[in-house]
Amino acid sequence: MAKQHQVDLSPDGAVRVFVRWRPLTKIEISQNSAAVSYEVKEEDEASYVVDVTGKVNNRLRKWSGGGFAGVLRDKDDNASTFAATVEPILLRVMEGGTGSCFCYGHTGSGKTHTVLGYGEEFGLYYRAATRVAEMLKAINHKEGTDLAINVRFSELYNGKVYDLLKQRAECHVRQDADGKVHIRSQTEKFADGRVRVRPLHAVTCRDAEEVAKAVVMGTGLRTAGVSTLHDQSSRSHAIIEMEIVTKEVMEAREAVLQAESELVPVGKRCTDIKIEEQSKMYVNVDGEWKITGVQIDQARIDAAEAELKVFEERVKAAEERAERASRNGGHPCVGGTLVFVDLAGAEHGADEGKMPGRSQTAQERREGRQINTELLALKEVIRARAQSLCNGAQGQRIPFRTCSLTMVLRRYLIANDCACVMIANTSPSVEHTVKTINTLQYAALVTASSSKAKKNNVTSG
Repeated sequence: MAKQHQVDLSPDGAVRVFVRWRPLTKIEISQNSAAVSYEVKEEDEASYVVDVTGKVNNRLRKWSGGGFAGVLRDKDDNASTFAATVEPILLRVMEGGTGSCFCYGHTGSGKTHTVLGYGEEFGLYYRAATRVAEMLKAINHKEGTDLAINVRFSELYNGKVYDLLKQRAECHVRQDADGKVHIRSQTEKFADGRVRVRPLHAVTCRDAEEVAKAVVMGTGLRTAGVSTLHDQSSRSHAIIEMEIVTKEVMEAREAVLQAESELVPVGKRCTDIKIEEQSKMYVNVDGEWKITGVQIDQARIDAAEAELKVFEERVKAAEERAERASRNGGHPCVGGTLVFVDLAGAEHGADEGKMPGRSQTAQERREGRQINTELLALKEVIRARAQSLCNGAQGQRIPFRTCSLTMVLRRYLIANDCACVMIANTSPSVEHTVKTINTLQYAALVTASSSKAKKNNVTSG
């Protein structure tokens, strides 16, 4: 039976971390695999301690750590897991805020089963989509609104981002002068010189079945490869985003893209005119630049800059209309976003060769190192975020730019109205003792960072 304390969604920057033990698999049972022993104890009124004992090379290995918001045992299915972890944060989403759920663990620990589900065991994303769609249907019926769910599905593989709902198109991650991160898909070029750069493709859904259809389509495009545990193991981080929108919001965002596409040729023309006019002032004679004395046509430059300003103002106005459409969407839930992050399996080179007849390639070993680097960067971001929010340290640097993963997750983590949970998926098999302890250590570091930030906040007050 799951153990958890009363949910506290106060915006203190903490990530509520849960431990989920999967049951032994049929293969493990057929091989008479022994199970690690673990004990769950109440640490205080808000957290639990987990004690683990297993064997590594026939020697006992013990670990103990605390600060966990809840522990889900091998008998707890996805329905119980959803009720304990994700369902509480739907309140924040329906208030127009952001809810995020990270699933962490080594390959084969049950991360993807938790997020996506298997067969009739529906995953967390589907259960969340069902609840949100039910609430939106009730609101639409009562208030005459037209609320829907926009679904985006992307993966990060080897530091690059791919749109799984757009034929796995490679995207580009950019951060603007205001620190806002943009994910841009493939560029569309038109005969009249307009250039349109679209964000991640969004599929508008009215119920959980439509959401599932989009996710299934994207899942088939995820990167897989040989691992020491599975011959088709996920080698990428997957991000499923569900945002509550209205028709007006979608139309306003499309208008922004249209205004931006019209701005591009005008900006290019302005730049070309400046270069053309300024080049009249100099001439290259035998490798030496000399002043020609020709006067530039300043009126022509001024006209080009004036035209550019008009189109820039159009973009700004379109962005403001889109912002108003989100802010005045007819219900507070408009803009509410729920994000599921299925993190790639934490790989460990020492496991090489554990699967008879299978081995990892050099490329896949490099992928494993990249994955571990990104997971460490995510932990550091969570730590810095918690300390910054709890200590009120304005301007404290949070290392989002360390890697693509943390850059992409930035907008989900910086919002003051964001409620975050992490599920540390663990295996009970004694064969995975080291991996299980590594997972718990990572999870404990996340909880410790938040706890330390809370304590610092109290003592400094």
